[in-house]
Amino acid sequence: MPWPKPSIEKVGLLERTISTRGERRVLFGAPCWFIRGNMFAGVFGEDIFLRLGETDLVDAKSLGAKPFQPVMGRVMKEYATLPPALLEGKPLAAWLEKSYSYTSSLPIKAGKK
Repeated sequence: MPWPKPSIEKVGLLERTISTRGERRVLFGAPCWFIRGNMFAGVFGEDIFLRLGETDLVDAKSLGAKPFQPVMGRVMKEYATLPPALLEGKPLAAWLEKSYSYTSSLPIKAGKK
């Protein structure tokens, strides 16, 4: 099954908002950003997804975020896709900061050999 092509607009939005934070890699056929070997943000089709701590994940879902599932029925724990209302300016930057801070606190993930 081919991955959905990433939205050029969403990639640009995320790139502008993330700036130089983290390391950019390709995963799911689209750009994703990592810190200390752990993924904290990315684009999947038309969606921007973030990794969030438990409290922030609950808060994001209360604002319309959905669980991130790149394969139907396979939800990635700690990840959510943001609703359109959170993709504008300061809200996106604030949620990216939460994602970056949380993911930075996780143990370093060793790369595959």
